[in-house]
This record gives sequence, C-alpha cells and structure tokens, in this order.
Amino acid sequence: MSSTSDQFYSSFANDSFAEDTCEGEHLIEEKRPKKKQKLASAPVHAYIKKLEDGTHICKICNNRWGANTSISTITRHFEKKHPLTFKDFPRNNLKFPYSFPYTSADKPCVESLDHDLLMCFIINQLPFSLVEEKSFIKLFG
Repeated sequence: MSSTSDQFYSSFANDSFAEDTCEGEHLIEEKRPKKKQKLASAPVHAYIKKLEDGTHICKICNNRWGANTSISTITRHFEKKHPLTFKDFPRNNLKFPYSFPYTSADKPCVESLDHDLLMCFIINQLPFSLVEEKSFIKLFG
C-alpha cells in the first residue's frame, strides 16, 4: 500500500464507527433524539391511572388495559360502560362560526350536485385534493 492510502485508512482508526466493521464495511449507528413525552390531553385521562408497568386502570370499575392499548379503545369503554361519565367529556367543537349557505328548498339541487361531483371524481379517478385547488374553489366559491 502506498503511504497516502495508509494515511487514509489510519485516519479511520480513531473514529468511533471504525470499530464496528463487517467484512470491510463500516457500520454507522445513528443516534436518534429522544421523543418528547406527549401530554395527556384526552378527557379520558382524568378517569384512568397509568401504572408503573405501563398498563392503565379505570378509576371507576378497575378494568385494566395493556400498555399498548389505544386511547380510543379506552374511550369506547367509557362510552359503553360509563355513559354518564362519557356524556360529560368535553367535545372538540368548531372554533369558528359556520352557517349552511343553502336553504331546505335548495336541498334536492345540492344533493344532486354532490352526487354528480362525487361520480365525476370516481369515474375519472380524480384525487379528492382537487377541491383545494384555487380554480375549483373559484368555480364553486
């Protein structure tokens, strides 16, 4: 080997990834940043207790769920088993005023237009994101 190649290869000797080799290939491990811990924002969190082993327990009936059980499953438990408590859960309501731009007299025409547009999207295999285009909004805006 030439001295230039010796210098090149020896420069890797002090690098941390040089120790992890597999048939001459260098393996580089990425260090990923730790995920931020999510805050318990679902209303159901006030009615469950998280245990040290990661499982959850219902404070009302002591029903237990595994560590990987989703919040939607636990919320469904409250909807079915504790309907009075579930009824008091805060709802995510629209934060802006909304009024329906059509009257009940317009309903048949609007439903027909909705159906025709949907069929146009399906038959022509158009992406539904088309409704966000400025030209589409201008057409129906």
